[in-house]
Amino acid sequence: MKRTQSFGPLVAYKTAVFIFSSFLLILFVSCKKEALNAEETQNQSYETLIPKINSWLDAQKIGLPASSVVRIDSLKMNLSYGEIHLEKYKDSKEFIVIPVLSSLKSRHNAEKNPISYLVLVYDHQDSITKGNVLQYMSSNGQMQAPQNTFSKIFTYKNLDCSGQFTMLSITDYFLYEIEFENGKLKSVAEQIKRNEEKNSSGRVNGCIDWFLITTIYYYDGGSDTYEQYITTTCDDPCNETRVNGRSYRVNCGGGSGGNTIEYMYALSRPWKWDVQTTENWWAESYETVSGERNNNEPQGGHFTDISHNSSYFATNLPGYTWEEVGHVVSKDNPQRVYATVTGRVTHGAFVATYSNFQFKSFSELLGFGGQ
Repeated sequence: MKRTQSFGPLVAYKTAVFIFSSFLLILFVSCKKEALNAEETQNQSYETLIPKINSWLDAQKIGLPASSVVRIDSLKMNLSYGEIHLEKYKDSKEFIVIPVLSSLKSRHNAEKNPISYLVLVYDHQDSITKGNVLQYMSSNGQMQAPQNTFSKIFTYKNLDCSGQFTMLSITDYFLYEIEFENGKLKSVAEQIKRNEEKNSSGRVNGCIDWFLITTIYYYDGGSDTYEQYITTTCDDPCNETRVNGRSYRVNCGGGSGGNTIEYMYALSRPWKWDVQTTENWWAESYETVSGERNNNEPQGGHFTDISHNSSYFATNLPGYTWEEVGHVVSKDNPQRVYATVTGRVTHGAFVATYSNFQFKSFSELLGFGGQ
């Protein structure tokens, strides 16, 4: 008997494969179309930001000298609007991030070929409230900042990159500099004014001493603070100087950074004060104060902790001894700390107990110009 071969199952299988493949193709095309439509919608949404950006930049020119106005106009002409993106900030705020074209040259870090961004605070998807230029210098050569880098910087999270970020005003004034290593904060450097009297204006006989204050952070949680003298200005209309490759412009007026994006960072510092001083001996107390510096707070930040380390005793004559018998330290409120120390002084048959206390504000200990 002759066998007849049946093609039914094979045809059915090929038909099923064809239908499934067609379904996948239609699904892919549909998804791609949806993605393109979403991207187009997003781009159109970003395009609506451009008039807001230009309007905010124009508003910042009011009352500024001609040189600052020219700088803002140059910034407007060198924004890569096609690369606008948003990053989450906090509460109802977002960051509008726009790369700045390399054709716009800055006085700062020119030899490092930084990649610059205009970063703006966008509140309630309605109005722009603050903005700065941030330069990024990657530790691995000239690279773009990864997505959400600025969101992480200003919400105090570890980054996905290493490198240096220099915060500038939109008129190219140096404000501060932060450095990250392996994604973690390594240092913060800021420019402050200081004088011997440490009054609120920072002036002595019409002159101001300017310093760069750098806080270094260590992996064990500790930190050290160093200061470097920059320059002295005495009622000069403008003073520009370079120190270690940075360009500093001080006392220049216009564009000093009143609309600076808030950046808060932790720091700690020893506090030494006199418990008692006499002709023959003196006693000092050593505390450690910790806080968070925030330029937008009234005193430049707030305290987070205070701890007592020890008391120190010194004498010009032999035979005097000191014994600390008590101490109390407290954070009275976010802007003030309190310390009291009690000690017993012995010299032969002479025994006396001395106690003293001190209050200090954040601006005096950890704020700008604090010791």
